[in-house]
Amino acid sequence: MKLCILLLLSILFFNCGGSEKKQNQTAKTRKMPVNESVIAPTTIPDSVDANFETFLSYFNQDSVFQISRIDFPFKIIENDLDYKPVERIIQKSEWRKIDFSYDKASANTEFDRYQQTNVVDGDKAVIEVRGIENGILVDVYFEKKNGKWMLLTWVDSST
Repeated sequence: MKLCILLLLSILFFNCGGSEKKQNQTAKTRKMPVNESVIAPTTIPDSVDANFETFLSYFNQDSVFQISRIDFPFKIIENDLDYKPVERIIQKSEWRKIDFSYDKASANTEFDRYQQTNVVDGDKAVIEVRGIENGILVDVYFEKKNGKWMLLTWVDSST
């Protein structure tokens, strides 16, 4: 069970890439050639922070934009093997693009089913990931600072 949870979270939070096909898809999404020597950045609209959902869409798509919206070193809380919360620090050099897009079909899969809800309250937002009878419990915290949405931390209390 713990292995399934860790696998789901690694897929959900650490979009590692690696395959040439995936790199080509990412290159097409960002409208840049696979040749890394030429990089054409995604155009981020000035109004990206007016709405959390709009911000999150660009945050999920663009790794450069994503890194610009995180203060490093980045601190998270996750359970250790004894299910005790421990702080972990992620350096900028260790960061891998995260995609918080929610596929609603995941609530109907046989294993690692979960639901995801975005709760926005003014200048604060939480993405709540809740497993369905499997112990997945993750909260991802964002806050608007100086008019810009920033990823603050996440707490993984999965069992």
